[in-house]
Amino acid sequence: MINDKEHQILCNADEHILDEIRKRMYNGENIWSLPKRNRHDSGHALFQYPAMMVPEVQRTLVDIVKTSQPVIHTLIDPYVGAGTNITAGMHNGLNAYGQDINPLAVLVAKVRSGPFYIEALKERTKYVIETANLDQSTKIAIEYPNRQKWFRNDVALELSKLKRAIEQDDKIWARRFMWVTLAETIRLTCNDRTTTYKLHARPQYEIEDRTVSPLATFTKLISNNLQDLAAYKCELTKKGYINRGRFNGKVIVSIGDTTLNLNNLRSQGPKYFDLLVTSPPYGDNKTTITYGQHSYLPLQWINLRDIDQQVDKTCLSTTLSIDTNSIGGKRSRNLETQIDRLRQLSQSLANTFDKLEDKPIDRKARVASFYDDFIKSLDNVVAVLKKNAYMIFIIGNRSVGGVEIPNHQILCELLETRNAIQVTQFERQIHHKRMPHRNNNSLMMRTEKILIFRKTTAQGEIP
Repeated sequence: MINDKEHQILCNADEHILDEIRKRMYNGENIWSLPKRNRHDSGHALFQYPAMMVPEVQRTLVDIVKTSQPVIHTLIDPYVGAGTNITAGMHNGLNAYGQDINPLAVLVAKVRSGPFYIEALKERTKYVIETANLDQSTKIAIEYPNRQKWFRNDVALELSKLKRAIEQDDKIWARRFMWVTLAETIRLTCNDRTTTYKLHARPQYEIEDRTVSPLATFTKLISNNLQDLAAYKCELTKKGYINRGRFNGKVIVSIGDTTLNLNNLRSQGPKYFDLLVTSPPYGDNKTTITYGQHSYLPLQWINLRDIDQQVDKTCLSTTLSIDTNSIGGKRSRNLETQIDRLRQLSQSLANTFDKLEDKPIDRKARVASFYDDFIKSLDNVVAVLKKNAYMIFIIGNRSVGGVEIPNHQILCELLETRNAIQVTQFERQIHHKRMPHRNNNSLMMRTEKILIFRKTTAQGEIP
């Protein structure tokens, strides 16, 4: 049980957060939207991953909470994506931990966490580029179904030279940096359209007429990425968080399915975490943002073991494998039982199913499968947080069958029954987040809610 003194301390911390938010919003009305932000902040442009958060917004949120609770030392993001929340933790001197089911997300997040051996990377990347240019082999390094659909032979040949050259480097931190650059090279030089996240080949005439060179593209991107990484290192160094090229805290990013557990992170870090900062998915990947499809082509060329020893190669069995294995990717065989159970957990979710009653059945199935998995993951997340840990969620609503799904309200109701109190919520406009406003299956909102909660009980404690 909490005593009066502890209660007052916590109320003061909550009020301090509210005061800081009011103060910063008063001083700058666009503080949460930032229409004119730095696109290269904290390695943000190393790879164009979908729906990335805004680094400065995340840093501000973490700074506000950390200022109110100086005892915070660890941050966790269980849906880590490209690692923007990890960098926010690093900018605030926190030990940061992240997990994602998508290997490419894990790779990008790991590179953004360092090390920052800029001069060594310049030499190693220069050598790799020279080696690739001298490679006279006519062998294409990979083969998989429909490879020729996605890569012209001349493009595949140059990518093969780069792949072989990268594999020769003996330092995994250098290879990872170059794999990320190769991933962006692939995105720009393959036959896939860059205007959508779903795999969608360009028309044949456009494929034939394009003038692209992976070697030239990689060389340009490496130069840009080195500059971005150096600038990122400089910012961390100014704050005193870099020692001999490495972040002086602990950063762990791991492959993992949050619907199952967060054991990989807990085995390498604390048993319980001080702060959660995350942007969970809005819905299943297949009908919102197809992260897996977007990652499929780059991952064919990257050595998966260099990303994480736990990566299962079956994630590339099909173009849909990663998305199918992600939250909400599988449909239940007993939909009505699933819906009846979910109705009991949130009134807003129950109302949503009522509104979908006259829609095609797959609309209800889509929402049900997503929330069934999301709730499993939410339970696992809340379970690894300390008592009085703060939780920051950035979440948007979506439309299914013309019905808006109030994700933010459903999340509030779910957390209320998991011994969390809401400290505040406010809205941000989406200006630069790389995501579709419309696709064939859903309407993506132009705003997001920032929700801040505090967990009120320890694991196993009766409220």
